[in-house]
Amino acid sequence: MKRLLYSWGVVTGLLVVGGCTSSESPAVPAAATADDPGSDVAGVAGTGPAPVSEKRAEADSSPTAAAKAAATLDAPPAAEPELAKAAASAVSSESDTPAGASIESILDAAIESLGEAAAIARVKTIKRTGTVHVEGEFGAFDGTTERVAVVDAQARSVMNLGDAYEQTLGWNGQTAWSKDTQAGVQDAQPYQRVQLRMVAAVSPLVPLRGGVFGAIKLLGTREFAGLTCDAVQASGPPGGTFYLDQQSKRLVGLTLTINDPQLGSDVTLVQTYADFQEHHGVLLPHKVTMEVGQDQMKLVHDYTRTELNGEIDPQGFQRP
Repeated sequence: MKRLLYSWGVVTGLLVVGGCTSSESPAVPAAATADDPGSDVAGVAGTGPAPVSEKRAEADSSPTAAAKAAATLDAPPAAEPELAKAAASAVSSESDTPAGASIESILDAAIESLGEAAAIARVKTIKRTGTVHVEGEFGAFDGTTERVAVVDAQARSVMNLGDAYEQTLGWNGQTAWSKDTQAGVQDAQPYQRVQLRMVAAVSPLVPLRGGVFGAIKLLGTREFAGLTCDAVQASGPPGGTFYLDQQSKRLVGLTLTINDPQLGSDVTLVQTYADFQEHHGVLLPHKVTMEVGQDQMKLVHDYTRTELNGEIDPQGFQRP
């Protein structure tokens, strides 16, 4: 059981929100109270399986930061995950995306769906806490989850299942590390570094649009969790495909193929976002679900508290 839980921990050192582009660590903003205009509480959403029929010709975009990002994160391009393909069904509804829309305009609209640019820019720190439910071959466990970030600069992710398992991932803006019940303190795996960059962003779409995950390609229209979506694939780590609901414009899910020496093989992950809630003009996900492999594991993160622009202890990002 411990082996299975360790493998779970390796996989769940994955994403849940956000991303980052900066390699330097800015000063942590001063504390803000809950009543402050600069202090927040929020959530974001989505749902779903994965891709299939194309309704749009592929369009490529290679942001100037793509090459740098690929080199920094050190991982090969990722193909569209097989689990995602199997879960998808053909799209029959009409597209709400304007014909000929560029990949940049589609991503810009998706980011704007989270809130006005000024509101997003005002978010300097993020702290989210809640519960996590894990189930798989090893049984079912409940615990707590926490995500803390200085936007675009530093991030920490903690999952605690009590005596069963605990894992912390950290990124101080220059180096990334992991600490867990089984393996102790180690350098973070490439995909874990990517996860931390996502945690450090208001939405994964921000680093995706900025080229942090490599060159991006518009795959066309796909159905994800019963929603007609624009599918955008990233060539660099963690690769994978991002699904943007054509009606709400929001990111509703993504699929990734993760490789880790401890797992022994590639693992496909389908992640969905749900229960969008607004806080000071910004939407964030309050429910994030991860399905790993063919019914191997399922994790449900429910965020019960989100604080924006609050006080953050900078020591929490440093390697133990």
